[in-house]
Amino acid sequence: MDKQELLKVTRTDLVRDSGDIFDSLMRGSVAMIEKRGKPQAILIDIYDFYSLRAAALHGVGVHEVEISPEELDEFVKSGPEEDELHVKVIGQYLAEGITLEKAAELLGITSVELKSRFMRLHLLGRGGENNA
Repeated sequence: MDKQELLKVTRTDLVRDSGDIFDSLMRGSVAMIEKRGKPQAILIDIYDFYSLRAAALHGVGVHEVEISPEELDEFVKSGPEEDELHVKVIGQYLAEGITLEKAAELLGITSVELKSRFMRLHLLGRGGENNA
Protein backbone atom coordinates (compact mmCIF):
# COMPACT_ATOMS: atom_id res chain seq x y z
CA MET A 1 0.00 0.00 0.00
CA ASP A 2 1.12 3.52 -0.64
CA LYS A 3 2.49 5.48 2.30
CA GLN A 4 -0.24 8.12 2.12
CA GLU A 5 -2.86 5.44 2.82
CA LEU A 6 -1.32 4.58 6.22
CA LEU A 7 -2.80 6.70 9.00
CA LYS A 8 -0.80 6.72 12.22
CA VAL A 9 -3.31 6.98 15.05
CA THR A 10 -2.93 7.01 18.82
CA ARG A 11 -5.52 5.36 20.99
CA THR A 12 -6.61 8.83 22.08
CA ASP A 13 -7.05 9.83 18.42
CA LEU A 14 -9.10 6.70 17.84
CA VAL A 15 -11.52 7.60 20.63
CA ARG A 16 -11.68 11.29 19.74
CA ASP A 17 -11.80 11.00 15.93
CA SER A 18 -13.32 7.56 15.38
CA GLY A 19 -15.87 8.78 12.83
CA ASP A 20 -13.24 10.40 10.62
CA ILE A 21 -10.90 7.44 10.98
CA PHE A 22 -13.60 4.95 10.00
CA ASP A 23 -14.60 7.12 7.04
CA SER A 24 -10.97 6.96 5.87
CA LEU A 25 -10.95 3.18 6.29
CA MET A 26 -14.04 2.89 4.09
CA ARG A 27 -12.15 4.82 1.38
CA GLY A 28 -9.26 2.35 1.43
CA SER A 29 -6.93 3.83 4.03
CA VAL A 30 -5.25 1.75 6.71
CA ALA A 31 -4.93 2.94 10.30
CA MET A 32 -1.97 1.88 12.42
CA ILE A 33 -2.80 2.26 16.10
CA GLU A 34 0.24 3.30 18.11
CA LYS A 35 0.99 3.41 21.81
CA ARG A 36 3.99 5.50 22.82
CA GLY A 37 5.09 5.62 19.19
CA LYS A 38 5.08 1.83 18.74
CA PRO A 39 2.63 -0.03 16.48
CA GLN A 40 -0.04 -1.97 18.38
CA ALA A 41 -2.72 -2.86 15.83
CA ILE A 42 -3.92 -2.27 12.29
CA LEU A 43 -7.45 -1.30 11.24
CA ILE A 44 -8.63 -1.90 7.67
CA ASP A 45 -11.93 -1.98 5.83
CA ILE A 46 -13.68 -5.32 6.36
CA TYR A 47 -13.90 -6.07 2.62
CA ASP A 48 -10.19 -5.37 2.21
CA PHE A 49 -9.60 -7.81 5.08
CA TYR A 50 -11.79 -10.45 3.42
CA SER A 51 -9.91 -9.98 0.14
CA LEU A 52 -6.48 -10.22 1.78
CA ARG A 53 -7.56 -13.27 3.79
CA ALA A 54 -8.87 -14.97 0.66
CA ALA A 55 -5.61 -14.25 -1.18
CA ALA A 56 -3.52 -15.54 1.74
CA LEU A 57 -5.54 -18.74 2.04
CA HIS A 58 -5.34 -19.26 -1.71
CA GLY A 59 -1.59 -18.65 -1.61
CA VAL A 60 -0.99 -21.40 0.93
CA GLY A 61 -3.36 -23.80 -0.82
CA VAL A 62 -6.06 -23.94 1.85
CA HIS A 63 -8.95 -23.91 -0.62
CA GLU A 64 -7.43 -25.66 -3.60
CA VAL A 65 -10.48 -27.81 -4.31
CA GLU A 66 -11.74 -26.79 -7.71
CA ILE A 67 -15.47 -26.43 -8.01
CA SER A 68 -17.60 -25.94 -11.07
CA PRO A 69 -19.28 -22.62 -11.79
CA GLU A 70 -22.62 -24.28 -11.00
CA GLU A 71 -21.35 -25.47 -7.61
CA LEU A 72 -20.04 -21.99 -6.88
CA ASP A 73 -23.43 -20.48 -7.78
CA GLU A 74 -25.13 -22.95 -5.44
CA PHE A 75 -22.68 -22.10 -2.67
CA VAL A 76 -23.46 -18.39 -3.07
CA LYS A 77 -27.22 -19.08 -3.08
CA SER A 78 -26.87 -21.06 0.16
CA GLY A 79 -26.22 -17.80 2.01
CA PRO A 80 -22.71 -18.26 3.40
CA GLU A 81 -21.16 -15.83 5.86
CA GLU A 82 -19.44 -12.84 4.22
CA ASP A 83 -15.93 -14.10 4.99
CA GLU A 84 -16.68 -17.58 3.60
CA LEU A 85 -18.19 -16.02 0.49
CA HIS A 86 -15.11 -13.89 -0.17
CA VAL A 87 -12.67 -16.73 0.49
CA LYS A 88 -14.47 -19.05 -1.93
CA VAL A 89 -15.21 -16.51 -4.69
CA ILE A 90 -11.85 -14.70 -4.64
CA GLY A 91 -10.08 -18.04 -4.31
CA GLN A 92 -11.83 -19.27 -7.44
CA TYR A 93 -10.92 -16.07 -9.26
CA LEU A 94 -7.26 -16.38 -8.23
CA ALA A 95 -7.29 -20.05 -9.30
CA GLU A 96 -8.59 -18.84 -12.68
CA GLY A 97 -11.86 -20.71 -12.22
CA ILE A 98 -13.98 -17.59 -12.82
CA THR A 99 -13.54 -14.16 -14.36
CA LEU A 100 -13.27 -10.88 -12.48
CA GLU A 101 -16.74 -9.99 -13.74
CA LYS A 102 -18.22 -13.24 -12.39
CA ALA A 103 -16.44 -12.77 -9.05
CA ALA A 104 -17.84 -9.24 -8.75
CA GLU A 105 -21.33 -10.47 -9.64
CA LEU A 106 -21.18 -13.20 -6.98
CA LEU A 107 -19.92 -10.69 -4.40
CA GLY A 108 -22.69 -8.24 -5.30
CA ILE A 109 -20.38 -5.41 -6.40
CA THR A 110 -19.28 -3.94 -9.70
CA SER A 111 -16.25 -5.29 -11.50
CA VAL A 112 -14.80 -1.75 -11.40
CA GLU A 113 -15.07 -1.73 -7.60
CA LEU A 114 -13.48 -5.17 -7.30
CA LYS A 115 -10.70 -4.27 -9.74
CA SER A 116 -10.04 -1.06 -7.80
CA ARG A 117 -9.84 -2.96 -4.52
CA PHE A 118 -7.46 -5.56 -5.97
CA MET A 119 -5.23 -2.85 -7.45
CA ARG A 120 -5.17 -0.92 -4.15
CA LEU A 121 -4.27 -4.10 -2.26
CA HIS A 122 -1.71 -5.15 -4.89
CA LEU A 123 -3.44 -8.49 -5.43
CA LEU A 124 -2.20 -9.90 -8.69
CA GLY A 125 -4.61 -11.27 -11.22
CA ARG A 126 -4.26 -14.00 -13.76
CA GLY A 127 -0.81 -14.83 -15.04
CA GLY A 128 0.84 -12.44 -12.60
CA GLU A 129 -0.67 -9.41 -14.29
CA ASN A 130 -2.46 -6.83 -12.20
CA ASN A 131 -5.55 -7.02 -14.36
CA ALA A 132 -7.81 -7.81 -11.41
